[in-house]
Amino acid sequence: MLRKSIVTLLVIAIFMLCACAPVALQAAQSDPTPSPSQSIVVNTATPTASPIETTAPAQQEPYPKYIFIFIGDGMGVNQKTISQSFLQYISGDDTATLQLNSMNVNASVSTYSANADITDSAASATALATGVKTNNAMISVTPDETELRTLLEAVQDIGYATGIVTTTRITHATPACFYAHNTHRSNESEIALELLNSDIDFIAGGGLKFFLPLTLPEPYASFAPDVRNFEIVSTRTDERNLVDEFADKGYEIYLGPDGSTQLMAYSPAAGDKVFAPLTYNYFPYEIDRLNRFGALPSLSDLTQKAIDLLSLDDDGFFLMVEGGRIDYAGHNNDVMSIIYDTLAFDDAVQTAIAFYLAHPEDTLIITTSDHETGGLTLDADIDYLTLFDGVYDISASYGDGYGMLYEPRIGISEYVDALNAMGIINLTDGERSKLRRALRADEEIEYKDDYIDTLTSLAVNAIINARLGVSWSTDYHTGVNVDLGVTGIFEERFADAVDNTDIANILADILDVDIGP
Repeated sequence: MLRKSIVTLLVIAIFMLCACAPVALQAAQSDPTPSPSQSIVVNTATPTASPIETTAPAQQEPYPKYIFIFIGDGMGVNQKTISQSFLQYISGDDTATLQLNSMNVNASVSTYSANADITDSAASATALATGVKTNNAMISVTPDETELRTLLEAVQDIGYATGIVTTTRITHATPACFYAHNTHRSNESEIALELLNSDIDFIAGGGLKFFLPLTLPEPYASFAPDVRNFEIVSTRTDERNLVDEFADKGYEIYLGPDGSTQLMAYSPAAGDKVFAPLTYNYFPYEIDRLNRFGALPSLSDLTQKAIDLLSLDDDGFFLMVEGGRIDYAGHNNDVMSIIYDTLAFDDAVQTAIAFYLAHPEDTLIITTSDHETGGLTLDADIDYLTLFDGVYDISASYGDGYGMLYEPRIGISEYVDALNAMGIINLTDGERSKLRRALRADEEIEYKDDYIDTLTSLAVNAIINARLGVSWSTDYHTGVNVDLGVTGIFEERFADAVDNTDIANILADILDVDIGP
């Protein structure tokens, strides 16, 4: 690495200077000269009597060898608060705390974009990846379309292995901002090509549909249905088979449920690369993955597998992990899905903390969010540990679970039975009355087959929110600040961060790399 070469030259120069003084020469000869492959790290808190250290004009500081950036998409303070309460409920420990709430250094950062007080994921992730504000929907380019150098690209140039892990599509806005440059987040076919050329070592998440040719060859034409039983079709704009092209570049390929099992059994070797679009579109919500799609790995599983591969690189690694479906649940005002996905995201952070404890002098872990989604409000004077009794058995999400139950002219009894099977139990007379009115109203509406926001499903969601004493201000993003948590080497440098751009710029300064314009 460049850093190692510079330090080695510095040591050699000092050694030659010391040769002019007999006493210094004698001391220098008693201390072996480090080889060019070694990195010199001086602990200034406990200086030694070495003449090389005491006469050097500058000290070489340590640097983060292992860097994690965790982004909880749509995760605000209240999303963490209610998830921690649920953790206390299911553990029986009223002192249980999320790892997200236990980082060593904490700050609150603003998230506005260049053209709006309320950001989208593209503009916010661009800030987190490049340290520069841009307009909503733009992917690591400035408002005038100038490409911005990202942290991931910068660390690749100094030798780091790199990884991207997400529970949404790997071409989606947040992960894309770390490797792609595009004027609009919707151009995912183009973004997929940039991922192909990114040379990222470990890539795992959803979004297979953007890597398949328009005319599907076997085995893709018979690929297992996605989490909402969508037909498997390509959404590329050409006939390129990017899965095959990744394979041609030497990547290990893992697809779908079978690929998930194979990936979890895989033992990486030094120099390996992995491409794993494990679902056709996005990952299921964690509550659905646990209850219906257990073959798919958890976010923590994928994080560990990324660590297993990336840590084989002697130069270190940079890993971005996104809990991408917290945001989707916020758009749906689905509190139970938010809780489960936040806990799954927290488990992934704990996986990184375990690695940090084994490498405390070399590891830096950053946790944050791109924005808050939904305007989640927790009502005052509520004992959540009691209220969870009414929702604990829920085993399905709104969007991919009970939101799909509506069928015209279904009776209230049949609908209640279906809800009971999903853990929405002990409906009161008032709740049944709300459902009955919604079912009758839905009979007059013609919905698309995959439409989830029926009046009946909205009524069910309202019942659950009322049971938990939560409310929402919107089904979109809000402009509130989000939390930043940091643990590891150089953690104190982040204490004064006040905006999301500060995170990337502080890290770039620590690493002495150039990002941005």
